[in-house]
Amino acid sequence: MHAAPGARSWLRQAGPIRAKVTVTKEPQVAKTDTAERRLTAVPQASQLSEGELGAWLRTHGLHRAQLDEWRAAMLAGLAGRGASGVSTGGHGRRVKELERELRRKDRALAEAAALLMLKLKFLNQNRRSSRSCCGIGKSDPKCRHVNR
Repeated sequence: MHAAPGARSWLRQAGPIRAKVTVTKEPQVAKTDTAERRLTAVPQASQLSEGELGAWLRTHGLHRAQLDEWRAAMLAGLAGRGASGVSTGGHGRRVKELERELRRKDRALAEAAALLMLKLKFLNQNRRSSRSCCGIGKSDPKCRHVNR
């Protein structure tokens, strides 16, 4: 889209545009919100009316969404779970993984114990029946040692 010839000539005549800009001091926003700041901000803001809350948010350099998020995280933490609904500290996935590994190792240990018991029973049974040198057993009529 091209500007009309009249507009071009007007821009040339006007020269550089100097706008008067007033700089107001912006509220100082912390780059990283500390837990202590969050812990104090939520109760303070909850005691204010809607009108007072807007002014308070501006002076503290916060947005309503941040405050709501912090409040939800605090309530979830007090309820014993993290903001995501998992156990606090983000350890829920690790705890579940460790519990799963523990169950697997318990099953493996129980299987090993059962195999050891079977082996011991087998060895004891063989010891009792192998008292004759042929290995068939004393009660077997074919055993030459029993029938001597």
